[in-house]
Amino acid sequence: MKSSELKKEIRYQIETQFRYNLYNDIKFPYLHSLGIKHLLQAFQNPEHGYIGILHLWWTSENEGTWKSQWYDTEQEGIAMSEKIMNDSPVDGHKLGKVIDRKRREVMSNQINMELKSRIEDVLEQTKNEDEPEKGVLLN
Repeated sequence: MKSSELKKEIRYQIETQFRYNLYNDIKFPYLHSLGIKHLLQAFQNPEHGYIGILHLWWTSENEGTWKSQWYDTEQEGIAMSEKIMNDSPVDGHKLGKVIDRKRREVMSNQINMELKSRIEDVLEQTKNEDEPEKGVLLN
């Protein structure tokens, strides 16, 4: 089998498996409704090395379908990724900052709740004692 034929066969198998897993994901029917209309995934094989980057994109043709294209180089995949980001009405960098800020806020709230709970536990343990245990700071 020629190298190009082998690569084509490997790509076909990878894409089939990738689509199978994607289609069986509970989130799959809602991706395009959420604005996720492009998926890019790079693949590498220990035996054959770099296989390529698979690009799936949603189109409304035939009541909606996911089309595909393979990129041979990382540069082609990166170029497509940048094009998708630039064509998007959503600024991905700003959205990332908002998500990061919200994540830090949630984590801070969780830490504060945990500290409050620990303080309440210490106060409950020392409530009936004349003096708190040595090493317990209550200010």
